[in-house]
Amino acid sequence: MSLVLCTHYIVGILSIIFNIFLLIVVAKRTPRKHRMNGILIAQECMFMLASSLANFVSMQRLIPIPATTIFASMGVCNNVSPYFCYYFHVLTTSCSGQKALSGNPLVHVKFWWIPFSFFFIGVHITVAIWQSDPEVLRSLVDEFFREFSGDHLSINGHDSFSVPVIIVNSLYITGLPFLYISIALRRRSILALLDSQMSKISERSRQMQRNLVNTVTVHAFFSLIAVCPLSIFGFSLVIPIHNVEFLDSCFFFIQLHCALAPLVTIYYVPNYR
Repeated sequence: MSLVLCTHYIVGILSIIFNIFLLIVVAKRTPRKHRMNGILIAQECMFMLASSLANFVSMQRLIPIPATTIFASMGVCNNVSPYFCYYFHVLTTSCSGQKALSGNPLVHVKFWWIPFSFFFIGVHITVAIWQSDPEVLRSLVDEFFREFSGDHLSINGHDSFSVPVIIVNSLYITGLPFLYISIALRRRSILALLDSQMSKISERSRQMQRNLVNTVTVHAFFSLIAVCPLSIFGFSLVIPIHNVEFLDSCFFFIQLHCALAPLVTIYYVPNYR
């Protein structure tokens, strides 16, 4: 087991603990008049918690064979079935995409992100159902990565590009990086406007608003962490990289984001009393 994978397990456990603790703190320390802000924080927290749980259970290792989407299940669910484990991988990536969509501050997004979400999830489910035969995938892995032949990895994924796979890959390689960057830039400018209007509200509400501005701003820049695994995945479609630490870092960055974001919120939430 690689150093990154061991760290992945530790960060995964902490991520689950932090997000559950955050839900409890928000429920107990958010005043009634600021309930909507608490709901927004809890919504993002639920996406991160689901992504953390799924990522921890599946613990996927990227296998970068060009023109394929192959993963090795390193988590506890590989004792059941690598085919079944792939659904947790789908849940991990779907939650990541859904959090990005729901967090975009652009007003017109409200009118299309819900139907797009159904399409987003539907394509992922289709991709999960039409997995390739594990034996075919294993033969490809043994051909390109002979160093993995003795590891008895639980292989899942696709040995070629079908239409649903192309759609999903296109979403992650081209769409989501720009969306995450947009969140970081646009959300900061919108919250800066809110910050300039603080003189019009009471001292108590001003403190609440200032904490919310700081929290969501840092979250926006944390979203840029997700660009790292998307870039690694994009490179893997054309370049067979044999560095195990590099391969395991792909999903580690997703877990790291889920662990860091609630820490920032927990730091500011006690002042919501």
